[in-house]
Amino acid sequence: MPLPRNAINSIKGDLHSALSAKDPHGLARAVDLPPLPKVAAPPTGGSQQNHVEVLKVDGADYSNVLNPLLDAHLAIKMVSES
Repeated sequence: MPLPRNAINSIKGDLHSALSAKDPHGLARAVDLPPLPKVAAPPTGGSQQNHVEVLKVDGADYSNVLNPLLDAHLAIKMVSES
C-alpha cells in the first residue's frame, strides 16, 4: 500500500525543487520526516519497499533517495493509524 498520490507528488516536488536549486536547507526540509507517534512498542517485521518512483534531476537519478523517503513516510503513517 503506497502513500496517496498527492502525498507522493508533494514529497517528490519538494525534493526535486531543492535538488534543482542546490538548496541544502530546502533539501533538509524535503527529507524531514514527521514525528513518530508515541507507541508502546515499535511494530515488528522486515522492511519492505512499497514505492517505486523515479526522480531525475539534471540527468542524475535520485530514486534511491526518494523511494526510501516515501517508505519512511508510509511507515510513520501506518504506525500513527494503529
